[in-house]
Amino acid sequence: MVNYLILFLILGAAKEVVVFDLEPVGIASHVARTATRLLRSELREIETYEVIDNDQVVTDVKTADSIGKTLNCDLAVIGSISRLRRKILTEVKLIRVGRARIIFEDDLTGDTEDDLDIVVKRLALALSRKEKAEKLVTTETVTGIEAEERRRRASYYTLGIKIGSGFPLFGTYNNESSLIRGSLLGWYETPHLIGEISAGILFPMGNLTKGFEEDAGVFEIPIDLAILYLPGLGDITPYLGGGLGVHFISTPNEAAAGLGLNGGLGMVFFRTYDFHFFLDLRYNVLFAEIGGKSPQQSIDITFGFTRKTIPGRARHGCCGEGFSIF
Repeated sequence: MVNYLILFLILGAAKEVVVFDLEPVGIASHVARTATRLLRSELREIETYEVIDNDQVVTDVKTADSIGKTLNCDLAVIGSISRLRRKILTEVKLIRVGRARIIFEDDLTGDTEDDLDIVVKRLALALSRKEKAEKLVTTETVTGIEAEERRRRASYYTLGIKIGSGFPLFGTYNNESSLIRGSLLGWYETPHLIGEISAGILFPMGNLTKGFEEDAGVFEIPIDLAILYLPGLGDITPYLGGGLGVHFISTPNEAAAGLGLNGGLGMVFFRTYDFHFFLDLRYNVLFAEIGGKSPQQSIDITFGFTRKTIPGRARHGCCGEGFSIF
């Protein structure tokens, strides 16, 4: 029993890792020392390893292995921090002491010294998990460069739905007081423009309780194309736009089809993510006569979301990146 307990303690003990000072390349030495202190602190906080400090700057694997053996460590970390024009690149390598072999290495670029705490936090987590830092990004640990790259991202497709209420104007839509609108939609997104295609249904609020009986009221199928303009590139961005389409509308007594026009504005949330949430206010006009009135008019308030079909990954289509049917 005692032997099993000793074996358990040995296997469960955290491995000791010596973290050498990062080598400064084209950057002030105090910046490298600060980054090193942050790296050690983050590794201690994660608690995967027992961290041993060593103030030497070690650049080669054999030297790190030799010193690591002297300190009876299991692992060693060496690395560098370099200035590349306006960017700062931090590189780290995890070495298996006793074998003089690199078992993991990674790098991450920051925009300025202000990004160092984020860069080091990500690299410490990468060393602990042996996963690439680029896969460990969160909303709290995105670097300035990554945020800018997302804002500059290439065009791509997203798919989604929207649902909400419509409020007929001037007694149109067979004198209904309120409508329910639901649509499937696709967005072709560029940094400042969105091409939208949608198809859905529109029916009176009372149909939900009447079970869509034949005499329950007006029913519409809209198929629309629209262009939305977004002035900003942030996570929360307003937009305005409009479009047109073909709408099919019917009541228990008559049916018609006609040109539909729409215009409005809205707000997109989580713009730089793989999914977007949005609120939309739109004025709709349908040039078709129902109940002796034409055109049909309504103000619609909807909300919905769109998302890449393969989050975090892009597939190339004929016009951009994201979901593609080509």
